Amino acid sequence: MPSGEVVVRAAEPGDEGAIADTLARAFDRDDETVLVRRLQDGGTAVVSLVAEVGGVVVGHALVSRVEARIDGRRIEVMALAPVCVRPTHRRRGIGTRLVEAAIGRAADAGAEAVIVRGDADFHGRFGFSEGRARVFVTSRSGDALQALEIVPGALSGESGTVDFPRTRTDA
Repeated sequence: MPSGEVVVRAAEPGDEGAIADTLARAFDRDDETVLVRRLQDGGTAVVSLVAEVGGVVVGHALVSRVEARIDGRRIEVMALAPVCVRPTHRRRGIGTRLVEAAIGRAADAGAEAVIVRGDADFHGRFGFSEGRARVFVTSRSGDALQALEIVPGALSGESGTVDFPRTRTDA
């Protein structure tokens, strides 16, 4: 397993190639690379973080704004996706550090809540819950949607919607 200190920092101009390579290696496809580029080009990306070991980018996390309403009121919700770590650097806590930093940066950027799709066990460690996300009807169905309240009570209500930006092959 490669060694060295892990540094999590804001992505900088010039990191695009390393981020794209990390995404491709982590997911073994280019869908997430296209997603990141479209979110950044579309202006919805708020936070882009990289994890480095020995000056080499080995992980990435992106946070983007989504349109969200609960009981007719607009709330500031951000989506955490994608998060990845190169296969050669997994199981070292890098993903955990990226998620923690991304949540903190989302809060600093004014998020009232953060949503994510993914493994409930992994994301549950940070306070994400499928139960908190049940208020939302989304443009993408599925039961892996989880939410984390940053502002207590932000997700209170009867009925809500989340509209994700159109990306990839979305119709």
